[in-house]
Amino acid sequence: MLQEKLSQTIQFDLFGEPTLYLDSDRWGFFSVLTRKPDAKNYHCKQESYQLCELPKVLPFVRKNAIDKGLDAYITQATFTKANRRKVNVASLGQMFVDLDYYHATNPVVKSASPEKVLDLALARCDSVGLPHPSIVMFSGRGIYLKWLHENLPAKVVKKWEWAQQYLNQLFADLGSDSNAKDVSRVLRLEDTVNHKTGMVAEVMTLTTINGSVAQYKFSDQLCSVLLPRTDEEVKAFKEKAKSWNTKKTGIILDSKSVFGYKRLNHARYLDIIKLCDMRFGLGGAEDGQRDQFLWIACNYFALANKANRNLDMWQEFYQIAALIAPDWNQAKIRSSLGIIFGKYKDSQAGKTIAFAGKEYDPLFTHKTTTLIDDLRITIDEQRQLSTLISKQVKGERDADYQKRKREEERKALGKLSRSEQKEHTEAAVINLLKQGYKGKDIAEKLGITPARVSQIKKLNEPSA
Repeated sequence: MLQEKLSQTIQFDLFGEPTLYLDSDRWGFFSVLTRKPDAKNYHCKQESYQLCELPKVLPFVRKNAIDKGLDAYITQATFTKANRRKVNVASLGQMFVDLDYYHATNPVVKSASPEKVLDLALARCDSVGLPHPSIVMFSGRGIYLKWLHENLPAKVVKKWEWAQQYLNQLFADLGSDSNAKDVSRVLRLEDTVNHKTGMVAEVMTLTTINGSVAQYKFSDQLCSVLLPRTDEEVKAFKEKAKSWNTKKTGIILDSKSVFGYKRLNHARYLDIIKLCDMRFGLGGAEDGQRDQFLWIACNYFALANKANRNLDMWQEFYQIAALIAPDWNQAKIRSSLGIIFGKYKDSQAGKTIAFAGKEYDPLFTHKTTTLIDDLRITIDEQRQLSTLISKQVKGERDADYQKRKREEERKALGKLSRSEQKEHTEAAVINLLKQGYKGKDIAEKLGITPARVSQIKKLNEPSA
């Protein structure tokens, strides 16, 4: 633990703020964007690097940005490929808010100093029980608030996005940027100039715990504060979510929350990608199966992200195709996915398909059993997946969960676990046998059957 703290401190001192959430010891990629002050967003230059190159790249990018008068930005998450597409998210290590307080509607906030706005932000954290941000950074004009947490895998991205939405809303009156909350977001690089103001982006303060920059537990310390928890809060959010979904897509999801709907579809997308990798490896799916895998994967990715109008869905589809059909060109991908993309656009436009008196999303929503049958997913494969599982595998998982739950309850009551109880009983039987007790007396004394005593005695007899 001491070595980890020392390493973190040294890296921060040498290479700056990004080393607190981009771990150069992990596998993956990060991206850096630079642009001239008068250039449009689409004139940015993006370069991607492996995480192990972070200590070497950061000084070079800073020097290059200063020498050439460029604005410089860096990704806040890590990716499995050399880009920052959502489909390629590898891990998430922080939550963040971009406070553009100079755009706040409250004139007091709008004219306040960065230090005063920070005081207001920290007071807001205290009022709701949210820990203080691990990092507070002046962007040269606004303020970044960042909460470090353990590295989260891609399958948690929907919960992370949901929490980000609530975090952003918490600071809305302080000018939080509602567009700066996505996994692909880039924020200004520390020690570079914001050419809109001529001021340098720099760390204002760090929250430390035992001498190390604070890292919080995503679920226990952040989501427990940000996300609705009581039945009343969940019900209120579901009712509100219905109106959001109706407004954007024309479809009401009945009792399912938008969060659950998005998370299920994203999990199915990840299951399809994992299944393809398990069966075929890095070369992608076999000829004859590529269209099927690509259709289903892109369909569920589109379902999970249809409300995100900032995504270039064709670019996301190209990245998915690179995993399933890596040798296909863009023309072939468009030819294969034209129907899926058309249904995605219809879904975004609020169109529905009527069937048996009900309205359905234009995109495909298969039953789990249909996907299992169509893809011929075996029981062994299902055991490695998240949502594409049969009743048999679900039963196995439920049994495992109940077993763990009982063990936790026994531990909470100060009782021994089943395995510990078994070892304790066997040791007691052997000890009493050595003292000359008879089997019947041992059974009565320990509250077990005489047959169990005989079994233990037999198992511990020396072999001939």
